[in-house]
Amino acid sequence: MHQFIFAFLGTLGFTIFFNSTKNIMLITSIVGGLGWSINLLFANLTNSSVIGVFFGAFLVGILGEIAARILKYPVTTFVIPGIITMVPGAGCYYTILYITKSEYNTAAFYGLETVLISISIATGIILSAYIGKIYNRLKQNRND
Repeated sequence: MHQFIFAFLGTLGFTIFFNSTKNIMLITSIVGGLGWSINLLFANLTNSSVIGVFFGAFLVGILGEIAARILKYPVTTFVIPGIITMVPGAGCYYTILYITKSEYNTAAFYGLETVLISISIATGIILSAYIGKIYNRLKQNRND
């Protein structure tokens, strides 16, 4: 529960930083907190932070799509602050740290993990956006 709260607060901070309107700050923060929680759940179940981040980013993307349609805001308003907690900043730091210490095997490990996590974030968001587009097309075809 405390992980959700910290992710909620981290997302809230970036929501404020990006000058989002006050009426969506709560929703955006909940999206970020839920995304981080799913990230942790799947990372623990699969013993892979890459898989955990994929499912966390996918959930943030799906919830962002839903919130954007309901509240009539751009999807990025919810997705960008929601994924901030999953961005592998520590992995970048450790990669550079171990390069400067000439520990190249450890640097390669952290560098590869950082790249794979970044790809997982992008893939999760792209997949959720694609599902959103499919939903829009089906809804539009139903109305025609």
